[in-house]
Amino acid sequence: MTIIAMMLGMLALGGGMRGTAEGFHRDYMAPSRMRYWKGLCVLLILLSHYTGYICTDTADESYLMLRQWLGQSPVMLFFFCSGYGMMKQAIRRGRGYLTSLPGRFSRIWLTCAVSVALMLVVQMARGRTYMPVTIAMAFACWANVGNSTWYIFVILVSYVLFALSILPMCLKPGMMNRMLAAVLLTGLTAAFVAWMQHMELEEYWYDTVMLLPLGAWWALTDRHGERLIQRSGLTWVLTVLVMSAAAMTLFVHRDDSFWMHEGWLTTFCALIVLLSMKVTPVSRLLGFCGDHVLPIYLFQRIPMIILYESGLLDSVPHLGLFVTLAACAVMAMVYDGVTQAIGRRLERKQIHQ
Repeated sequence: MTIIAMMLGMLALGGGMRGTAEGFHRDYMAPSRMRYWKGLCVLLILLSHYTGYICTDTADESYLMLRQWLGQSPVMLFFFCSGYGMMKQAIRRGRGYLTSLPGRFSRIWLTCAVSVALMLVVQMARGRTYMPVTIAMAFACWANVGNSTWYIFVILVSYVLFALSILPMCLKPGMMNRMLAAVLLTGLTAAFVAWMQHMELEEYWYDTVMLLPLGAWWALTDRHGERLIQRSGLTWVLTVLVMSAAAMTLFVHRDDSFWMHEGWLTTFCALIVLLSMKVTPVSRLLGFCGDHVLPIYLFQRIPMIILYESGLLDSVPHLGLFVTLAACAVMAMVYDGVTQAIGRRLERKQIHQ
């Protein structure tokens, strides 16, 4: 598995790290740049899931240690970027963005519903059966039939919490109401986490969602933070060193409590943001994955299960990974292509009406 991870890393980072010797990337949080970082994260998730379908041995110890070290951290960037982007959009568009959220909510749920339907076909072909209530709960993103539906459930709840939080700033724009929106989002997200803990769900259901309000706070304060951090190359280096020390300290104690774990995720996310101010991991593979995060995330287990049942993963696991990547790429392109075409057609109908 270590060799597979190295091969994938070489493929993903084939374009190198594109940086700036002097100054900073002013658009470091722009979707055109963050797509590469998100692509890297979804590849790490795919690799982690793939490990569960193949046999590992002592030679894979280094990769398994890396996998354990990373834990849920690749998911955190999705929540941070969502919180940041949604707050920026809410500031710019106001009520227009609030009214667009139901459509975004529906598109995300639809992607999950398609992945659940495909997974049910695959699982039933394996001879597995599910109670009707389990199938219904899977489409509600609560039960698991093989997909990572927990992530969609949390994303959909996050959209509801965000819509409730930005109501004051949409009704009466202004800095005070923007800050109130961030406070409300933080409080509602913390309450959601407390509810999930009360339900005694596995920690992976809720241990990254607090990065959503953190992203929203950065959207409100990024100009002030950038003035401090980007004052000079030295201040940036000092900030990186301080954040690295904090991340390493919190990492050692991340299993002591939930909030120590949140501190580790926060500082690790901050390091990625700091790094993105200077460099971007550019490659076609990362860019493609970053453009199709959701379908790749939801569909990736389908080819893994099919290849596992065929015995290919046991005989040639190296080949199996690249077959999985190719299958995910085709599924993502087809799905996004079809849904975008339908979306454009519906928009044209609305315009003509």
